[in-house]
Amino acid sequence: MTEDDILGDDWDDLGPEERSRRLRLIAASVQPAPVESARSRDVLPFLVALLEERARFGKSKHGTTLKTNNGRPALIDALQECLDALQYLAQELMEREDEVARLRRQVVGEAQE
Repeated sequence: MTEDDILGDDWDDLGPEERSRRLRLIAASVQPAPVESARSRDVLPFLVALLEERARFGKSKHGTTLKTNNGRPALIDALQECLDALQYLAQELMEREDEVARLRRQVVGEAQE
Protein backbone atom coordinates (compact mmCIF):
# COMPACT_ATOMS: atom_id res chain seq x y z
CA MET A 1 0.00 0.00 0.00
CA THR A 2 1.42 3.40 -0.97
CA GLU A 3 1.15 6.74 0.77
CA ASP A 4 -1.35 7.85 -1.90
CA ASP A 5 -3.48 4.77 -1.19
CA ILE A 6 -3.55 5.59 2.52
CA LEU A 7 -4.30 9.30 2.02
CA GLY A 8 -7.03 8.60 -0.52
CA ASP A 9 -8.97 10.99 -2.71
CA ASP A 10 -11.30 11.98 0.13
CA TRP A 11 -8.68 13.67 2.35
CA ASP A 12 -10.43 17.06 2.32
CA ASP A 13 -13.70 15.46 3.46
CA LEU A 14 -12.19 13.58 6.42
CA GLY A 15 -12.53 14.51 10.05
CA PRO A 16 -9.46 15.05 12.26
CA GLU A 17 -9.63 11.57 13.81
CA GLU A 18 -9.54 9.81 10.44
CA ARG A 19 -6.79 12.10 9.15
CA SER A 20 -4.75 11.33 12.27
CA ARG A 21 -5.35 7.59 11.85
CA ARG A 22 -4.19 7.69 8.22
CA LEU A 23 -1.11 9.75 9.06
CA ARG A 24 -0.18 7.19 11.74
CA LEU A 25 -0.52 4.45 9.12
CA ILE A 26 1.86 6.33 6.84
CA ALA A 27 4.35 6.88 9.65
CA ALA A 28 4.21 3.20 10.60
CA SER A 29 4.76 2.12 7.01
CA VAL A 30 7.75 4.44 6.55
CA GLN A 31 9.64 4.00 9.79
CA PRO A 32 9.93 0.92 11.98
CA ALA A 33 8.95 1.12 15.63
CA PRO A 34 11.86 1.84 17.96
CA VAL A 35 13.40 -1.04 19.90
CA GLU A 36 15.16 -0.91 23.25
CA SER A 37 18.68 -2.16 23.72
CA ALA A 38 21.11 -2.43 26.61
CA ARG A 39 22.38 1.02 25.62
CA SER A 40 18.92 2.65 25.52
CA ARG A 41 18.43 5.70 27.73
CA ASP A 42 15.42 7.91 28.39
CA VAL A 43 15.72 11.19 26.51
CA LEU A 44 13.34 13.27 28.63
CA PRO A 45 15.52 13.53 31.79
CA PHE A 46 18.49 14.51 29.61
CA LEU A 47 16.42 17.16 27.83
CA VAL A 48 14.98 18.52 31.09
CA ALA A 49 18.50 18.87 32.51
CA LEU A 50 19.60 20.77 29.40
CA LEU A 51 16.56 23.07 29.61
CA GLU A 52 17.23 23.78 33.28
CA GLU A 53 20.88 24.49 32.54
CA ARG A 54 19.92 26.81 29.69
CA ALA A 55 17.42 28.64 31.95
CA ARG A 56 20.17 29.21 34.53
CA PHE A 57 22.45 30.54 31.80
CA GLY A 58 19.70 32.88 30.53
CA LYS A 59 19.02 34.16 34.02
CA SER A 60 22.70 34.88 34.63
CA LYS A 61 23.06 36.60 31.25
CA HIS A 62 19.75 38.51 31.10
CA GLY A 63 18.76 38.69 34.77
CA THR A 64 15.60 36.64 34.15
CA THR A 65 14.33 33.46 32.57
CA LEU A 66 12.22 33.61 29.42
CA LYS A 67 8.81 35.10 30.12
CA THR A 68 5.71 35.70 28.04
CA ASN A 69 4.73 39.19 26.89
CA ASN A 70 8.34 40.33 27.01
CA GLY A 71 8.15 42.66 24.00
CA ARG A 72 9.97 40.27 21.67
CA PRO A 73 8.38 38.48 18.68
CA ALA A 74 8.57 34.86 19.89
CA LEU A 75 7.76 33.39 16.47
CA ILE A 76 10.58 35.34 14.80
CA ASP A 77 12.99 34.46 17.62
CA ALA A 78 12.07 30.76 17.32
CA LEU A 79 12.41 30.79 13.54
CA GLN A 80 15.82 32.44 13.75
CA GLU A 81 16.94 29.91 16.37
CA CYS A 82 15.70 27.03 14.18
CA LEU A 83 17.59 28.39 11.20
CA ASP A 84 20.73 28.67 13.32
CA ALA A 85 20.22 25.09 14.52
CA LEU A 86 19.87 23.88 10.92
CA GLN A 87 23.17 25.54 10.07
CA TYR A 88 24.87 23.82 13.02
CA LEU A 89 23.40 20.47 11.95
CA ALA A 90 24.59 21.01 8.37
CA GLN A 91 28.05 21.94 9.65
CA GLU A 92 28.24 18.75 11.70
CA LEU A 93 27.01 16.65 8.78
CA MET A 94 29.56 18.24 6.44
CA GLU A 95 32.34 17.62 8.95
CA ARG A 96 31.34 13.94 9.15
CA GLU A 97 30.96 13.25 5.42
CA ASP A 98 31.93 9.57 5.53
CA GLU A 99 29.54 8.79 8.37
CA VAL A 100 26.83 10.89 6.72
CA ALA A 101 27.17 8.92 3.47
CA ARG A 102 26.61 5.71 5.43
CA LEU A 103 23.62 7.19 7.30
CA ARG A 104 22.14 8.56 4.07
CA ARG A 105 22.24 5.08 2.56
CA GLN A 106 20.39 3.78 5.63
CA VAL A 107 17.78 6.55 5.59
CA VAL A 108 17.19 6.65 1.85
CA GLY A 109 17.77 2.95 1.35
CA GLU A 110 20.45 1.12 -0.50
CA ALA A 111 20.16 1.25 -4.27
CA GLN A 112 18.32 -1.82 -5.49
CA GLU A 113 20.37 -3.74 -8.02
